[in-house]
Amino acid sequence: MRHLPMVALVVLLSGCQCFAPLRVSGSIQSGAVIEVQGSADALSKRAGLQHLGVYMQDGVGTKPAWLIRGSARVNSVTYGKVPPGMVEEAPAVPLEPGRKYSVGIEGDTAGTFFGPSCHGRASFTVDTAGKIIPCSEEGSACG
Repeated sequence: MRHLPMVALVVLLSGCQCFAPLRVSGSIQSGAVIEVQGSADALSKRAGLQHLGVYMQDGVGTKPAWLIRGSARVNSVTYGKVPPGMVEEAPAVPLEPGRKYSVGIEGDTAGTFFGPSCHGRASFTVDTAGKIIPCSEEGSACG
């Protein structure tokens, strides 16, 4: 019974997460920009990006296209450019026209143990001209 208050606190804190909507824009030529949207700017102002992964669809599965980890206070990252405070776990491979990609981020919105974690996801394709097309756009080739 002594541990019941601690268990309740852990359960309560585990539900404190946020979702960070992401937008991916740009092109192969100018750079693909991964950006946190809207009110989820807590990742840039009060906390840090801790992990960013870009994955390419490969048959029925996915494989890493670029992985970074660390701590950076940013609200956007250009594909292949590692922000200060982050390290590259898997170097960026060139983006390919016609291929589908997914992006996932993790961050800490308060910078403390008790702060909620924040997660975001997005998908995109690259058209034949090298332009980034978010999968949320109507008529995208995301399938």
